[in-house]
Parts: sequence; C-alpha cells; structure tokens
Amino acid sequence: MNWPSSRFSDYTKIGSRKIFLNLEYNVTKDTFEKSDGNIPSCYVSAFTTSYTKAYQRMLDDVLPVDKGDFIASFSRESILRNTKDGTDHAIKEILIHYDNQPTWIRVFYQTMKDPYTSFINIWITCININEEKQYELKLLEMAKVDKVTGIYNRAAFMDWVEDKCSTINENEKRFLIMLDVDGFGKVNDRFGHNYGDTMLKKIAQTLKLVTENEDILARLGGDEFAIFTGGFSDIDIAKEKLRIIVASMYRELKWGVKISISAGVSTFPTDGHSFQALYEKADIALYYAKLTGRNKYIIYEDSMEDIDTSHSPASESEEYLVTKGIYIRTFGYFEVFVNGEALLIQNAKAKELLAILVDWRGAYVSQADLISCLWEDEPVNKVTMGRLRKAVMHLRNALKAYGIEELIESKRGLRRLNVSIVNCDLYNFLSGKSEYSTLFKGSYMLNYSWGELMISELETQANTGQAESSKKTV
Repeated sequence: MNWPSSRFSDYTKIGSRKIFLNLEYNVTKDTFEKSDGNIPSCYVSAFTTSYTKAYQRMLDDVLPVDKGDFIASFSRESILRNTKDGTDHAIKEILIHYDNQPTWIRVFYQTMKDPYTSFINIWITCININEEKQYELKLLEMAKVDKVTGIYNRAAFMDWVEDKCSTINENEKRFLIMLDVDGFGKVNDRFGHNYGDTMLKKIAQTLKLVTENEDILARLGGDEFAIFTGGFSDIDIAKEKLRIIVASMYRELKWGVKISISAGVSTFPTDGHSFQALYEKADIALYYAKLTGRNKYIIYEDSMEDIDTSHSPASESEEYLVTKGIYIRTFGYFEVFVNGEALLIQNAKAKELLAILVDWRGAYVSQADLISCLWEDEPVNKVTMGRLRKAVMHLRNALKAYGIEELIESKRGLRRLNVSIVNCDLYNFLSGKSEYSTLFKGSYMLNYSWGELMISELETQANTGQAESSKKTV
C-alpha cells in the first residue's frame, strides 16, 4: 500500500518538525513493509523484521514510567482491536533510554484497512522532542507559566506572538487559534473546582500531544486556551490539524456531562500583524463557532464582522434551566438540547436534515423534498440519494448516542419528526398561547438560507398575537 494520502505524506515528511523516521508494517500479516529515514543501528534488525519484533525491541528501551501506556497503545493486539473499534490514529510521548541517556520521542501512528485484502497497515512517525522537553523544564522556572496547567499564561503568550509577528517572513502563513471548552461550566458546578482544575490539566496535556514542537500553547484564563502555529504547505493540511485538535477534546464524564471544544482561527498576515489584531479576529470566529453549534472550528472571514451579537449563545446554566428532555431551538440559530446539553452532530448535512424535519412540524418528508433542501438545484439521482443515505446514517448514530432514536420516524422512505416527545420554541410560538407570544425575535434557523422562507409567516403570527394582546389589555 502507498502512504494514506499526499497530505499525510507532506505532514510526515522526513526533516520537517524534527521527524527522523517513518515506518510501515502490515499488522495483519505482522510483516515489515518499508521505512523512510535512517533507522538507528541498534534497532535495524528488529525494525525491519516484523511489527512484533519492532514493538518488543522498543519496549525494552521504554522507561518504566511509560511502559504501561506504551503496551496499551502499541501492542499488536491493541492496534488491531483499536482499529476494529474505529480508533485509527494516536499520538504518544514516550521516554526511552537511547544513546546512554533518557530521551523523549513523540510517536504518531495511522492505521488503514486495505479495501481489497482487509489487511490492516500501520504508518508510524517518530519525532525527537528531547529539546522541547528540556525547554519545558526551563519554563517551569519562569514566572510566565500558568500554575494550573503548566503551559504558558496569557502574558507570556502575548509577548511570544508579538515577537513572532515582528520577526517571521510575511510570506509564511501562521494561525492564531482561540479555543473555548464547551460545557465546562457544568464540570465546575457538578464536580467542584478541584475536579475542574484536573480537567484543565488534562486538556492542556492533550493539546500538547496534538501540537508541534514549534507551536506555542497557552491558557488565556478560565476555560480558554490559545495556540500559535504555522509552517503548513497548504490550507488542507492546516484544516486537518484543526480537525484533529477539535476531535481530541471531546470527552464524556460522569452523570451524562460531556465537554467538547470550539475554535476560532485568524491568519497571519492576512488578518493582522500583531497579537491584538489576530486575537480580535480569532475571537469573532470563535463566537461564530459557538453560535453555530459548538464542537467545531471556524476560520475568520471578513463577513463575520456583521454577526448580530444579539444572538449570543445561551450560557450552559441557562440551557440547563430551560431545557428538560428534548428541547429544540429554532429562533436564532438552530440547536437541539437533550437534558440541557447540546446534541453533538458532527456531520453538517445530518444536522440540517434534522432541521428540515423540525421545519415540517411532524409531516412526512419525501426523499426528493429532503434532497431539494439539502442540495439546492441538484436533481434526485444515485449521487444525491447516496449523500442522503449518508446524512441519515450520521443522524441516526448521533441520536443513538443520546438514546433518542425515536425522535425520527420512518415510513416507506418518508421521514418525520416525532413532535410528541419534543419541546420546541417554534411549535410553542405557533400554538398562539399568550405565554409564548414573545418567543420570536425576528430570526429563524439562521444556520440555513431556506430558513428565511418562514419569516413572513412568523411575522404575521407575531403581529396577530400582539393585536390579540392589545384587545385583552383594552
């Protein structure tokens, strides 16, 4: 097999980010396939024989503090089991005894199943991070370290970014990434601040694993983090890194509490030449990510300057107080909450599919109508039907994860929302009851362009409600 993709190949190029060795094995057959880079002489025989031999030889040099984690992550049995369960990559920092001294390396692996043979191949990238670790020890002696997480604090980050902006070549694209932990308020409320601090430490540790030696990572305060990164050959590689960062943060804690992360990204030099300019743009993008569903990254665009700040995301505590069971918000930005927690739907079209069913208010929707909304101006054919099936699958999986599969009902290819089990601001408003007459504030399903088609009906309803209210007052 070839390397998984050109982007992966670029990302793991020998010499970049201090990468000194790439290895490929067929884990199913337990055979060595190929290598890129110079294998140290003490490892050549084992590394070029089989995956098991390579693993056992490396295990001999792993220091006791990391042996347990190394076995759990890299044994052949673990790799095969994890791949079968859907975990096809991982990044680990390992302390080994090499060249007569303790040495830190970062190991990244990616597995892929051959569609023709069902063999599982693994690609392993080794990075020397010893200098980085020594630098971290020096940071501990400095005053510019966040006491909770052990990473840079806000002041240090600001100084570092300002210095970088003044010295790096303007032809070199860099990114300021603002990160905000979704759902962290509930962690402190339900488990206490000591537990919250422990989670902040774990979040920082995870971010260190998915960033590079040259990146600068900081906690800006509270549950807000930031990364200054760059050196990408194209935007697709940058987006892949952002995807990995966001995906690495999702956690399910006790008592149904879940946390994820939202990210806003600004670009040097396009969006600014100073920390303040980049920070302001990244903050706007982060705000937009929060408004449009959380658990995602958004790269800043000039059009975001026009965001209506009146549609601010509800606080975690407000969502919990307002929502019990399944609550659907359509006024402003579309969102679904299950017992106060935002329903996380990774696939954008799957989320829009659910929004369409909500908009139809319990009526059955045909596949043709769904396709016309999801992919405007595209005909119903094998391609669009395949896309629809994929969106339906993603939606079903998301609902299943929250135990609410009954939210969607199907009948002979038609689908509808089970309105009997939801509490929805749209349905409450349209009921005409006086207590719901002020719910509509002039916006509906801002996530989707077709939401505008409903505005006139809602405005008419609002005017009717106001007229009825005036009569009662008189």
